[in-house]
Amino acid sequence: MTKKERVQTTLRHEKADMLPVDFMYEDYRTMQRFADHYGMTSEELLEYTGCDIMYCNVMDEVQKFVYDPDLMNFVLTHGFARQDENDPHIVYDRWGIGWRTDHDGERPVENVVIPDITKVSELVAPDPNKEGQFYEVEKYLDYYNSKGYAVAVGQYYGMFEKCWLMQGFEKGLMSHYEYPDEVEELLDKIMNYRIGVSERLVQYDIAFGHSGDDYGTQRGPMMSLDMWREFYKPRLEKIWKVYKDAGLAVVHHSCGDCSLFLDDMIEIGLDGIHPVQSAAMDIEALGRRYGNNLVFYGAIDCQQTLKLGSPEDVRANVKYVVEHLAKYGNMVLAPINIMRDTSFENFEALVQAVREYRQL
Repeated sequence: MTKKERVQTTLRHEKADMLPVDFMYEDYRTMQRFADHYGMTSEELLEYTGCDIMYCNVMDEVQKFVYDPDLMNFVLTHGFARQDENDPHIVYDRWGIGWRTDHDGERPVENVVIPDITKVSELVAPDPNKEGQFYEVEKYLDYYNSKGYAVAVGQYYGMFEKCWLMQGFEKGLMSHYEYPDEVEELLDKIMNYRIGVSERLVQYDIAFGHSGDDYGTQRGPMMSLDMWREFYKPRLEKIWKVYKDAGLAVVHHSCGDCSLFLDDMIEIGLDGIHPVQSAAMDIEALGRRYGNNLVFYGAIDCQQTLKLGSPEDVRANVKYVVEHLAKYGNMVLAPINIMRDTSFENFEALVQAVREYRQL
């Protein structure tokens, strides 16, 4: 099987020749740290770790490449971002959300795009088809496909996260109670933008559809099931329908404990859940409940075991995850997100364990 065939077979809930693998890092600089350790290029590191999946970004996902000077120059000169007049380390995307470029990870700044939700009608959503939006996709997609990779285009910071990022966290959550009609209007603007992007993406040779919105914390969900059903479920279904109608599986990213929503998400078309955060959800319970109808993408404990454990602990964790999730045949074996302060010894133990246990 090619890498793409392996991933698509797994996302169809069919048995592949081996488990697909995806190593994901805190940020590009973290990946480069490990590549440098081995004396490799980033692409050579991908091959060494056995990765099957590559991600591209649309240019509106500014937060994904704030450390890449070439792409940052592109988005700034082509109108996908603007630099803060007083702080060169802050850039604003086309929604008006600010992002720091001098910190690890993806750091939004506390700027309020919508100080008064009752005036949400004045917000003009970005044009999803702005010229240059698919620059990275068009630059790399054919090359990645020629190497056999399964290529997806990341769609992070979805409706919920953009809703509170533009208002501030507390106001963003409270507005669902105080101004539900205005929140619905804002969510429709974000949904229609995402639908527009997705309609273009399915015209490319991508391997699966992707969406992202963090619905959970490590202690539980961010909202009630009733609220999620009212505001997010019907809109998410419309976005996913674009991919499903094109014959593509859908993988959704949600950090934290999102188990409350999984039954409903499966009902509207979810195929894979990412990252299966083991510090927040019971891996064994997830396997028992959803093993026959959901692909688990992740579950390796990068938060504690990979950072703080021994190489033996790392091997045991990979073995544990495979034993309790991969036995159903539906899993992408993926450490998400590998942190920069992970030791080289633990990283190598991870590589070797993944290499061994991905064999079904």
